[in-house]
Amino acid sequence: MASIERTAYPRLHSRLNEEERNTRYKLRGGEQDFVRDNARGSEQRLTLALMLKTFRHLGYFPELSEIPDQLRGFVCQQMEFPPDTPLLDGAQRKATLSRYRQSIRERLGSTVYGEGGAKRLRCVIETAAQTMSDPADLINVAVEDLVKVNIELPAFSTLDRLVAKVRTQVHKALYAQVTSALTPAQEAVLESLLVVPARKVDHTLHAAQADTRSSDPETNRTLDRSSHRDGCHPGSQAVSRGCAAYQDPPICC
Repeated sequence: MASIERTAYPRLHSRLNEEERNTRYKLRGGEQDFVRDNARGSEQRLTLALMLKTFRHLGYFPELSEIPDQLRGFVCQQMEFPPDTPLLDGAQRKATLSRYRQSIRERLGSTVYGEGGAKRLRCVIETAAQTMSDPADLINVAVEDLVKVNIELPAFSTLDRLVAKVRTQVHKALYAQVTSALTPAQEAVLESLLVVPARKVDHTLHAAQADTRSSDPETNRTLDRSSHRDGCHPGSQAVSRGCAAYQDPPICC
């Protein structure tokens, strides 16, 4: 699973500076009129206003419980509501919130992500996966494409699963394409690259053994005495194992 922090998938942040608040969440261009025309009561209007502004910025509707208090207070201030004005209960007002979402989509010309959006993304991700492999990069490509055509972003987990599935299919197809074009002689050459010669293994082992030696001569002499005592060759990997396992014999009374 890709980490959402490594992607361009938009998220709400608990703290915003003044410039970010004004740029992203200031009600503009008839938005307050839209809220007044489509909702009645302070709770309803505050909820609709926040849904409108968060959708415009994020490209999807976050859970109302995820909206930071700082952001709610900022919108309350603009609408001259008390700062502790609550939002609608999403569990009890599902029909109302559904109507609000549809009104916002119509205002912004946005399309619901559905089978059409998923089909489009499969093609986009499949093309991108020909030249890139990192799931985070593929998710970024998917987000950019949906934003460009004004399709509502699905949940991050939905994008992550789709990217993983399409990426695996593309990689398998590329592997099959490459291997099917190999001659037996080429396959043998590639297989031989996986075989490590015995001398190279011995050299690697000796290099690892040399790394266990200290730059302090006294320490090396101590290691040598310990290894001879335990039947270990100086500098071998058995030094650490033998010395660690060695314990003084019990003293009999």
